[in-house]
Amino acid sequence: WVDSWYEFGYILGSLLPLAVWYLIRRVDFVLRLSLMATILSTSVLLYWGWQIEYSRLTAQVALVFHLMAFWALSFLIMAAVFEVLKSRIEGKFLKPVVLILALSNLGFQFSKSNMSADTFAGDFAELVLKTLPPNSVFVLWGDADTGPVTYKHFSEGLRPDVTVTSQMGVLFPEQMFDRLGIKDGKGRALAMQRYVMSKLNQGVRIFTTRRLIFHDQMDAPVFSYVSHGLYDEIVLVPTPSVVEPTLVEGAKVFLD
Repeated sequence: WVDSWYEFGYILGSLLPLAVWYLIRRVDFVLRLSLMATILSTSVLLYWGWQIEYSRLTAQVALVFHLMAFWALSFLIMAAVFEVLKSRIEGKFLKPVVLILALSNLGFQFSKSNMSADTFAGDFAELVLKTLPPNSVFVLWGDADTGPVTYKHFSEGLRPDVTVTSQMGVLFPEQMFDRLGIKDGKGRALAMQRYVMSKLNQGVRIFTTRRLIFHDQMDAPVFSYVSHGLYDEIVLVPTPSVVEPTLVEGAKVFLD
């Protein structure tokens, strides 16, 4: 509810109690139950199931997960407002009043929701791509890095010498594994291991925004990671030196 008040603004936020009234008094029980589940499910999952501490920062980070809940609340608010106005305003004035309310809220929200000047994602992608070594491989993981980096790389042609691929088996020109053909974690781990090994054996440096998710399912811990700030470099685990205990003729032994 706090998130809804903050995102809807004062106009729609002040109508939340009206939406609750409408939900209790006018909506069928099954629909009421489903709407309440939609409204509460994401918050319960984020703040209880995933043990995320509630704060203004986490609320903004998790905002995209609340879209269905916001839609459900918006529906309830508009239905409640229409129900109230219908009983108090003549029919010919009803639509203009509802339209004015909607446009007022749109104007109130526009300055806060307008992201046209926000270049954070593009700046991040440019910084990452420009700092990669020549002819290297860059392995992406989630939507936060995949969207900006792939747009800059494939659409704008930034750093064509870098090979961009994904740990998720996304349909890039070069894939670490066939997502449809290999569906089990162990199979994907082995395919990912072969891919990385082949690149490293060719002297190609590999970087990733997240350490390999199937690392624990690989045959052996053959990779380690070197942090470069925005990304990690995948390297081979150094082979430990082995002391050969066999004595050969002419050897000298020093005992303490």
